[in-house]
Amino acid sequence: MKVLLTIIGLTIFSLAFSQSKSESTPLKKYNIVSAYVTNDTSREEYNMLIPDEVDEQVDQKYFETVDQMLEDTIIDLKHFTFQNLPLKWSPLYLLKTKYYVYNPSDWMYHFTYSITDSIIIESNGEVPSPMVILDYKKISDNEFSFSLLRPDESLINVKIKIIDPKNQIAIWEFLSDNFHEYMLMVNSLKVKNFPMVVCDCGETKCSKEFEFEKIDDNLIKKNGW
Repeated sequence: MKVLLTIIGLTIFSLAFSQSKSESTPLKKYNIVSAYVTNDTSREEYNMLIPDEVDEQVDQKYFETVDQMLEDTIIDLKHFTFQNLPLKWSPLYLLKTKYYVYNPSDWMYHFTYSITDSIIIESNGEVPSPMVILDYKKISDNEFSFSLLRPDESLINVKIKIIDPKNQIAIWEFLSDNFHEYMLMVNSLKVKNFPMVVCDCGETKCSKEFEFEKIDDNLIKKNGW
């Protein structure tokens, strides 16, 4: 009887351990940063990756900001229709050819974009800010470009190129007079299709965030994007 109970106990322990390993895989530690990968899409952090819905009260605040931006200009607010373009976007990250979403140690690091018919809302750890869409062009079924007016009244061009139509993954290219950067983004409704890297240093914030592949011209060329 004792032997049978011992076997049952070892079996249960083995199953529990294997489940834990499948749900959470440690990544290599560096400095004092600790990170692991999880596929547990029931975690609340997955929902936190998605932009908030814009209610009427919040929407009014955005357009009060827009009115102030356009007050001393001759720019009229335009309204556009978008085809084949997702309207809510969350950041995606690349590590050794695999895609991940990210749970940062400090959520101030996280950001999202929401596209409306006249503005693009950039949300991060600070107050969300609207960018006015001055012009929009559909280059192809998978490429789109925007000319935007930012809250500081500077101009920026954003080009969205969908590199994986099935999973709705895109490269966002930001270009202005003194700024050029690429970001890997995904349709926010698809975030649960990807494993999550969690940056976790216990009860304190990590000294730095986890480092993924840098999206630049060389990586884009290497991957044929």
